[in-house]
Amino acid sequence: MKKELVQNCPIPRLTFLSNSILPFTIALFTIQIIGFSYYNSILNFWKNFTSNSYDFNVVVVDNSYYNSEMLEKLQLDKHVRDVFTYTEHSAFATFNDFINENTDGSVGLIGTIPNTKKILYGQDLVEAGDIICPSTFFPDSLINSKKYNSNKTIDLKKYLNNNLDINFIGLDNAQESLKLVGIFDASYDYSEPNVCYVTHETLKNLNKKYQSKLNDSNFPIFILLDNITNADEILSNLGIISYMPMKTIKTEVGTKVLNIISGSSIVLISLLFLFCYIINNRKITKEYQNIGIFKIVGYTDKQIKKIIYCENILIVIISFIFSILVSLFILYNFNNWFLKYDSVLSMMPIKANVYVIILSLIFIILITLLSTTFSLKKINNLEVNEIVHE
Repeated sequence: MKKELVQNCPIPRLTFLSNSILPFTIALFTIQIIGFSYYNSILNFWKNFTSNSYDFNVVVVDNSYYNSEMLEKLQLDKHVRDVFTYTEHSAFATFNDFINENTDGSVGLIGTIPNTKKILYGQDLVEAGDIICPSTFFPDSLINSKKYNSNKTIDLKKYLNNNLDINFIGLDNAQESLKLVGIFDASYDYSEPNVCYVTHETLKNLNKKYQSKLNDSNFPIFILLDNITNADEILSNLGIISYMPMKTIKTEVGTKVLNIISGSSIVLISLLFLFCYIINNRKITKEYQNIGIFKIVGYTDKQIKKIIYCENILIVIISFIFSILVSLFILYNFNNWFLKYDSVLSMMPIKANVYVIILSLIFIILITLLSTTFSLKKINNLEVNEIVHE
């Protein structure tokens, strides 16, 4: 008799918690995994940029410090990798070979020293006339607009060890040839796709030839440090009071992303708690006769609750598995869907964070157990005599 009664009860058959909770929990898991993975990727982006970027570790100081005594001090300091003037630092040119419907050929030329870039193909800068360019090469003056597309970058491997013709922007008959000796990994230090690097000597000669009016005494000097986080200590020891980083990171983006993720998670978790509570509460009311039968045949409240707890946890685990598959698919295509027009962030690898996934699972299981516990208090108040009379 006991066995027959139990077989007719629907509770142990995964019907207690409505399947409508599945899409909701899948959405919650997916948003958390994607959101925190993106935030973690931004943190890694900042870390790699600050530690690997040539431009980020360059500081600009007033030209008054540029004298023979200060130059000697700078050259002897172990934390100073390079010192250079404005004419050795930058220029703007156009690559004739890359003027087409997608790009206007515009590039920035930055003077540097060897071993500041991670070379993928070819070799590093060796002599005057050499040039190295990024693996995400996209020579265009409107790089920060939506004209940039990470799917339309130029593969430079076929141009390696060949001369590339350039024109100085705004100047007639200012054509030169530079030899492409290397292609560097732009994702290593998040280099801009329209900036190539040459030796200081190359840049100084070009500026002297085509922009002879430039006078270094009218411009600040540039100092490359081994780590800009030590800039205050390094420069103050050299007697340099004020300086300005050549490039900075806007951390507001990451803070905004974290706030959105946190806010969304709090709202979704609150809704999950409320949703589970309402569904469990209604289900208990609807199935209270079956619950009473379990009590009649000898099941304790603890055993009945255990069945319901197991059902709810199983729903969470099923949601978790589906959400991982959905999240991995979205993360795999995230850059191409959302960041392909961003010349820097499109290089940022976005990967699922294992710790976030595990913590999310634990946290949502706890929320589910808590909401279930509140709703199951009604079982304690069910009187078997009332159910039998009905």
